[in-house]
Amino acid sequence: MTNNIVSDDARAKDGQVIERAQNRLKKAYLRHVSWRGVAGECGVNVRYVWALVQRGQVPRNPDIRAAIGLPRVLPSERKPKAKRELVKIGASGWENVYFKKVGKR
Repeated sequence: MTNNIVSDDARAKDGQVIERAQNRLKKAYLRHVSWRGVAGECGVNVRYVWALVQRGQVPRNPDIRAAIGLPRVLPSERKPKAKRELVKIGASGWENVYFKKVGKR
């Protein structure tokens, strides 16, 4: 089974990333004076821009995310990296670990 629990640190990073994108879009709104103008600059539908800024809704499509200034994969959606198994050569069972990663020659 996989561990689907998301760490609080990843959720906090998500919040920071979304807040930065919202601020960037709000600054663009001041230049264009309409959400349609901001969406036209990004090359996406106005619905995605408005939903992110007003409600904090993140689109599922990675291309749309990239267009509006979000990363394609949010930190909470990334899989945790597996920790490497370190065994000193000469310790008991080191052959199994070494040959599992390198393979016999």
